[in-house]
Amino acid sequence: MKVTLVGAGKLGMQLYAKLTCIEEIQFVEWYIRSSKKNKTNEGITITNDAKKLKQTDVYIIAVSDNAIEKVSNILPKNSFVVHTSGCISINKIKQSRRGVFYPIQTFSKGRNIDFSSISIGLETRTKNDYVMLERLVNFFGANCLHINSDQRRQLHLAAVLVNNFPNYLYAQAEVLCIEKGLSFELLKPLLFETVSKLDQLSPIDAQTGPAVRDDEKTIKEHLKLLKKPHLRSIYKLLTKEIQRNNGKKL
Repeated sequence: MKVTLVGAGKLGMQLYAKLTCIEEIQFVEWYIRSSKKNKTNEGITITNDAKKLKQTDVYIIAVSDNAIEKVSNILPKNSFVVHTSGCISINKIKQSRRGVFYPIQTFSKGRNIDFSSISIGLETRTKNDYVMLERLVNFFGANCLHINSDQRRQLHLAAVLVNNFPNYLYAQAEVLCIEKGLSFELLKPLLFETVSKLDQLSPIDAQTGPAVRDDEKTIKEHLKLLKKPHLRSIYKLLTKEIQRNNGKKL
């Protein structure tokens, strides 16, 4: 299968690393608009000229959501183009052969993702194109998930709730630790157990803490310790919602 990758952000770099390791993939070239190089260390051709793009079986767009439509407009009209976004409609791609190749994972610099442990959401307009993307997912060793745009947007929203928002709270917790000369490492076993027990318990059954047990004394003490008004507001809101979610009298 011939593949051309478009974009060199966090996801683009991960896709590049994986594509170069798959024997069944002919990595045609890598389109990076701002690149001044013409080859990668692995010998893959880099181009910044969309007009000179070579024939390929599928173009994978791995750019910011705001740039997807603009990028699709510069790609060959008769080609098969897919984007990797969790919340952008398949129709933002202007080619008639269009699709979505959405890896359900968080991607950060310096972190190598094991694609065999994740699912990749697929959406296409035709069965033949779906079969092609399904083959690509199999090459990645990932789980294939057939979802439509509405399902994908909802899944992306859920992903933000379980990943991006908690990570913000981790950052605030690290600051609280540092203020008292404590290491954030002390909390990592707690973080790992919080996630691990979801293999056996539903999130609502796994809920613990002062809010779920109506420990008003501890809640008031925590609010005194929080000096920043916005963190106190977050603490109060989450406490209230945990109690509501667990059927507590408010």
